[in-house]
Amino acid sequence: MHGTVKIEIRDSLGRVTHSEERTLRSPLKAFIQILLMRMGAADVLLAKDTGGTDRTLEQADTSNMMTAVGTINDDTIGIVVGTNSGGIGAIGTTVAIDDYALKNQIAHGGGASQLSHAAQTNPSDVTTIDPKVEFKIVRVFTNSSGGEITVSEMGVYAQQECTGAVTGVFCIVRDIVTAVAISNGSTATAIYTFRITE
Repeated sequence: MHGTVKIEIRDSLGRVTHSEERTLRSPLKAFIQILLMRMGAADVLLAKDTGGTDRTLEQADTSNMMTAVGTINDDTIGIVVGTNSGGIGAIGTTVAIDDYALKNQIAHGGGASQLSHAAQTNPSDVTTIDPKVEFKIVRVFTNSSGGEITVSEMGVYAQQECTGAVTGVFCIVRDIVTAVAISNGSTATAIYTFRITE
């Protein structure tokens, strides 16, 4: 799988003050585990949820199948952003294949160190331009905290039903981006493009 990850900052007047796009290289172990389970593997796949707990993915339940659409004011699912570029449980600034969460996720809200999470937009279908097929998901974050907030990491959280009637949340993608400050009144637009090519 190929694609890109992009973050765009706009000031309170809607002017772009920063834009960065990178090649997507960050699907994580949980992404492949959920995909394998959805393709018919038995309920024995242990995936680490965003809290660091190993969960058994459940094949039989279809109520939450890799659901990753973030709704308004919800910081538990969909595209999420954070302030720390370090590794999870390790020293370093790279993404590891077994990362299971953002290092320091920014919570939803209008208080100190918080960003307002808009509803995520997902397309109804893929776009095909031979030889590639792709889709984009987009989410806007608004800073109403009264201070400056720096974003250094992005990711995608997805829900998946697990045994024991538990809905697990799993980090399926994580990216490190150049640290960028979002001033009060500004917005950050996060865009993930997922693509396959011949």
